Amino acid sequence: MPPWAENLNKMMVRLNRRMEYQNQLIAFGNLGPDHIVDISHRGDPFRIYVPFGDRDLIQRHLIADRDFYESEYLNKLREMDIVPEGQVIIDAGANIGNHTVYFDHYFKPSRLYCFEPQRTVFDALQRNIELNAKGRDIRATNALLGAAKGTGSLASYKQGNLGAASFSHDNNGQTPMVSLDDTLTKADLKKVGFVKIDVEGYQIEVLRGAHNILTQSKPTLWIEVFRHEREECDAFLADYGYSGTELYRSNVIYQAS
Repeated sequence: MPPWAENLNKMMVRLNRRMEYQNQLIAFGNLGPDHIVDISHRGDPFRIYVPFGDRDLIQRHLIADRDFYESEYLNKLREMDIVPEGQVIIDAGANIGNHTVYFDHYFKPSRLYCFEPQRTVFDALQRNIELNAKGRDIRATNALLGAAKGTGSLASYKQGNLGAASFSHDNNGQTPMVSLDDTLTKADLKKVGFVKIDVEGYQIEVLRGAHNILTQSKPTLWIEVFRHEREECDAFLADYGYSGTELYRSNVIYQAS
């Protein structure tokens, strides 16, 4: 390819990206001051609050596609028939509640615990629970999950993707940290059927704080595990009798034998 053609191609790519972003801004503006987008999944209507829909990856997807983020994989999980209805579900790293709302509607848990450490994102999570709750018990906690009670702080942040923010333990941190074992009721510890963990590399600490759940309930786990973390996570969960199967890129379903 001659240099002039390569430069033209690069210019066209940049122009297309600018036009795409401009269309996204228009779509976000058309939602009005309430910033609520109506989506539909397999004929079922939902209303999702997207306050950062002009710049956040997941919220922009919801506006553009009018369907759940990662709907293909949520459906695949449902088709696998490994999430029993009527049991306790945990959403660790709930973000604005995309998966929380899906779990509540399609898996009908007896109780759903969800955790999100970012305060502004947590506010959106609460709003989406209010907009879509079907009368079941959903308990949202604005905290970082870890091995024990304490505090944490923001470790990294990726512009344009609130879901990529990571936290870590910090004795001087301002974000409260709790463990799953200490947060759930004693009765619920024995009734957990499914746990989704998307905590940007902090999953081992979350699992350490779920020892009683892993030994008493043996729930199915859906964990985001990056390739360089997979060996450590596999080894940790093998001690509890778990093995993993990749659902899709860096997302693994672990089940106890």
